[in-house]
This record gives sequence, structure tokens and C-alpha cells, in this order.
Amino acid sequence: MSHIVQSGIFPKFSLCSQIDLYFRNNQFANLHINDSFFSLDKFGKVSTDTYFNSLSVGKWKRYTNVNDLIFSIKFKGKIKIIWHLHRLHFSHRLIEEMYFENDNISEISFSLTFWKDLEDGMLSFDIEALDYSELYGFYYSTRSEILNPVSMGVVITHFNRQQYVLPALDRLKSELLLDSYFKNKVSLNVVDNSQNLPEIDGVNIIPNENLGGSGGFTRGLMHLKENGSYTHCLFMDDDASCEVEGIKRTISFLEHALDHKTALAGAMLREAEMFRQFENGAKFDGVCKAVKPNLDLREVHSLLINEQEEHIDYGGWWFFAFPLSEVKHYAFPYFVRGDDSGFSLVHDFKILTLNGISSWQEDFSLKNGPLPHYLDTRYHIMHYLHNLVRGNAKDAIKTTARMCLKNLLAYQYETALASILAMEDVVKGKSFWEQNVSMSERRPEIQKII
Repeated sequence: MSHIVQSGIFPKFSLCSQIDLYFRNNQFANLHINDSFFSLDKFGKVSTDTYFNSLSVGKWKRYTNVNDLIFSIKFKGKIKIIWHLHRLHFSHRLIEEMYFENDNISEISFSLTFWKDLEDGMLSFDIEALDYSELYGFYYSTRSEILNPVSMGVVITHFNRQQYVLPALDRLKSELLLDSYFKNKVSLNVVDNSQNLPEIDGVNIIPNENLGGSGGFTRGLMHLKENGSYTHCLFMDDDASCEVEGIKRTISFLEHALDHKTALAGAMLREAEMFRQFENGAKFDGVCKAVKPNLDLREVHSLLINEQEEHIDYGGWWFFAFPLSEVKHYAFPYFVRGDDSGFSLVHDFKILTLNGISSWQEDFSLKNGPLPHYLDTRYHIMHYLHNLVRGNAKDAIKTTARMCLKNLLAYQYETALASILAMEDVVKGKSFWEQNVSMSERRPEIQKII
């Protein structure tokens, strides 16, 4: 029996139409976005050395038991397939070329015998049309046994954003829950902090007091653990602004992972520039530092840099999948900001990233202001007090002073004052957190300074 590793993705008008994140094609190849297929005149060429459709050889080789690889392609016509391997600091390498012919639209499958000899890099292929042809889809699979049967609970926290969450749930249901291969491996759970969502067939709605992202995601996590039938959890934003194939690849990778502590963090791509990466995981050494920021993911060189491994301290909760067996602590009740970094720092997850697993998000710079800065200052101090970062009192003072002074020097006096209020609140001790879990009283007070 074969198991799907990853499937090809076509761009969509409804999500992302940045074609060169998916394919590269010449003037003789025509992409039909509405119908998700290519028509190729003679000499038409389609390449998959892209963010969403290349295969990350090194990570599948090092961290999973995938020892063989099968390729399946659905097409019509007469084509040549040329296989490529790109590696950072190595010459581009052509691996093999193959010829196929189909009179009608049908699927063919064959083993990639060269897989056993590959060690690292990015695997992709070109399709060249030797006569008029059509390409409808492709996927990779393996006969390697599943090591970890996955039952994934997707947890989404929602508050008064029905215009985003309802279309997102429809898309997740149609592309994920109705997929015969994945439908028994995943469930959708929405923690409704606004308590105003209607019942949705196939989706578990969990009404909840508005305790922010921390409270919402924690409530969903508690539900999965109490249920007892789930192995993994995936935290996602309520607009689910990601390729659903990214969720499927996450499940497949975790099924074959050699280390039961493996977790996958989705990269954050910019909503304004959909090809631009904001971070591919992050570090926390007293302050948050994005890993591999500002890469242009349309470029092959950027994709190879992106695949170079770098230690990751935490993954943002816009897309973070982790094993429930390794969860020892719930998130600290920050309301928002700091919950995702603190949650990862306190656990011993093996956090990885993979090209093609990501989410588009609004820039953090658009969310700046006194209240967000107040929340940021609080958790930076608390991470020191929780011993989640190396340092002493002097380091904590330097961090908070920097957060305050950078706003003073930029004449952002209200934001600087918000930092000072955060410092005052943190030193009040645990009673402050117990009395302000919902932030219902503190938020209006901070807004008054604007």
C-alpha cells in the first residue's frame, strides 16, 4: 500500500494567484487557473522548482522513514519529464529524463529509483510537450510504512470575524474533510470566543468566554486532550489563509517522522507581498527574532536558503502542529502576544519548517500601537521571570528599557507610556494575572492614553 507524501498545488484566484510560487512556464504553456490545469502546445514547458511544488529532499530523508518514492501524474498527450536537483553551494544537476504518451486523460505511476541515492537539496521536474498536451495534476507517494498514525485536531480561535471564518471553514471542509485519504485523519474545532457562530455541519464549535488567543487555543487544546483520541494538534488563525495542501503535507510528514517530538511550524508570508517571507520560524533570546526574513520565495536561491536548517525556538500560532503526547503545560494566560513563544519554549518539541507549509498574514507593523506594545512588553518580562530565556535581572531591565526608549526617541510617547504601564502591572505579581485574564478592564484603561 502506498501513502501520499505531497501533492501538486495550482494557484487560485480566491487565495493566491502569484503563479511563480507554484509553477514556471514558457509562452507555449497556458495555465487555466479556474480549472486547475495546463494546456501545452508543442514546445510548451512547465517547471516545478518552486516554493509550493518542489520536494524537500533533505528533511524527508533526515527526519522521516521515507525510503522509496513513487510519482504519479495525470495528463493527456506526449510529454518529456526532466528531473532536477538543486542544492545550495552545488551545481544544478539533471538526474533523469523520461518519455510518456497518453491518448486520453489518465494517471500513470512509477517509482523514482534515483530517490535512494539523493541526500539533500530540492527535487523538481520540468514537463516539455512533444505535441499538444494537458497537465491535470501530480503527487508523490511512498510504500514506507506509517510510523505514527495521526489523528489531527485543527484548533481555530474566533472572535467576531464571521466574514473570514465561515468561508475558511467551507474551504477546509471541501478540500480536507471531503478528501477520502485525509478525512479520517483530521477534525475541525473552532473555539468561539464571541459565542455567536451558528452550528456548522462537520465542525465542532466550542463556545468560550473571551479570554483572547491564549484562552481560546488553550480551551481547544484541553478539548483534544480530554477527548483522548487525538495524537496531534494544529493551531491556525481563523481565516485559515493557507494552502490546505500544507495541512495534508504536515499530516504526512508527522506520520513518517522518526522522532515523536517532531512539530511543524508554518512560515509567515506577507499578505501585501504574497511572495515575501516574514519569518520561517523564530528565535527568542530576550527579544523575538525572525528566522530567514524578507526572502523572495519566487527565486530558487531563496528556496535553497530557506531549506538550510537553523534552530527554531518557536512557531507562530497562525500555523503550528505539535504532538499532544509532549504537552506538559498549557499556555500562560497572556490574552494575546507571547503565548505562542512561551508555549514552545517551555516544551521540548523538535520544531521543523518545510517549503510549502505556510500562512499569509497581515504585517505586524500594521498592528503596532500602545495596546500591542503593552502586551509585547509584558510577555518579554515574563519570559525572563519564567526562566524561558537565559539572563538575569540586568538583562530583563535592558530589554524593557530598549522597548520603552526606542519609542521615546521616536516621539511615540503614548506607546512608551504603555510599556511603562506593562512593567508596573507585571511587578504586581500573580494577583494581577488572576484578575485580568480577560483584559476587559485593563484594555479600556490603556486605550484612554491614546
